[in-house]
Amino acid sequence: MKRSILIADDDEVLCEWLGEIFKRERYNVFKAYTREDVIKLLKEKRFDVVTLDTETMYPYDAEMNVLEFIKDNIEPKPCVVVLSVNSDEYAEKFGDKYEFVYRYISKPCLPEELLKSIDNALIADQISGPFDLPSDTLVGELDFKKAYDRLYNMLFEKYGSQIDERFDETGARTIVIYKDNDKIRVAGISHSPYYPSADELRKIQAKVGKICYVVGRDIVEETSGWTYIPQIASNPYPTIPLYIGKADEKCKEIINDDKLLEADFDTGNPDILAFDDEYLIKILGQEVMSKVIQCRQFKRVYDPKIYRYYCYVNKVKIGLCDSKVKTKFCCADFDILFVLNWKNSPFVMASPDRIAFVGRALWAPEKLRFSLILNAKEPNNMFSQVEC
Repeated sequence: MKRSILIADDDEVLCEWLGEIFKRERYNVFKAYTREDVIKLLKEKRFDVVTLDTETMYPYDAEMNVLEFIKDNIEPKPCVVVLSVNSDEYAEKFGDKYEFVYRYISKPCLPEELLKSIDNALIADQISGPFDLPSDTLVGELDFKKAYDRLYNMLFEKYGSQIDERFDETGARTIVIYKDNDKIRVAGISHSPYYPSADELRKIQAKVGKICYVVGRDIVEETSGWTYIPQIASNPYPTIPLYIGKADEKCKEIINDDKLLEADFDTGNPDILAFDDEYLIKILGQEVMSKVIQCRQFKRVYDPKIYRYYCYVNKVKIGLCDSKVKTKFCCADFDILFVLNWKNSPFVMASPDRIAFVGRALWAPEKLRFSLILNAKEPNNMFSQVEC
């Protein structure tokens, strides 16, 4: 049975072009060029997929946008993809309000990207269990928050007790699991808080021949170790300047103004090295991105709510300069968290302007060693010496 798609865009040429692409993919195609046409068709027919251009979705003179109409009037909800030249802005504005939107995609986009996004969304909606996916599918590549959440929610609802048992048996912080005859088996473990890369997970999955999930047990608690130091009690997150470069770069290549950023330092979160992914991509380039999106959990002290955020891990080189002897510097390689949608992540709740949040992992053996100057009057000059 053919699926039906409603393509809504005020650009009629683009509508026709997308329509031809989806016809080749065996969709029944309907097109609309105005908000009124979209709502009229939604009232008359049931669609599997709706693509919305933001100008069509919410013209300036409209009292109600199309997403609001779908939210209040359409059941079951179609797979909705929003196309916009400012996709991040709309994702931030509407992401939490309209959970049925699978993705906000930047225009212009490749037709392959749009088709893959829609295929992934439809797969996620149709599955009845977390392991009802082709064995060569990486869960992290289903790059929709709703799909990712739905799969993991089903996983823990049905197999939560078994997952806890596997953690207790292995003593690991991160495990790779798969299902074998309705039993949860462990395909890999790690005592690190970081998850395997896409390539590592793909190798594990190919070896067991089954769909795998990466599960982390750690909940990061925001507990500043500086809070009780009188001289900087007003500044629990002292700022330190870091240089960021690609892992294959030499130290001297990254010590320049273009690769300098300010990071908030917190001794209470030893394993956290979290950075705004958009900011780092500007510095490092698009090629550093990874496809594995990981769900992490974050809990603030005295706050019972657990916050979820999304990230991926990449190896980078971090450098420090001596604050007194500028010619003295050193670098080390670190696996860091590239946090998606940083402005809505829990890392900015205490300090909205921060772009990086790092803990004592910078002090790890054989990494970077530095001595902090405990002086709140010098927030941007918080270390006095660097030792490699």
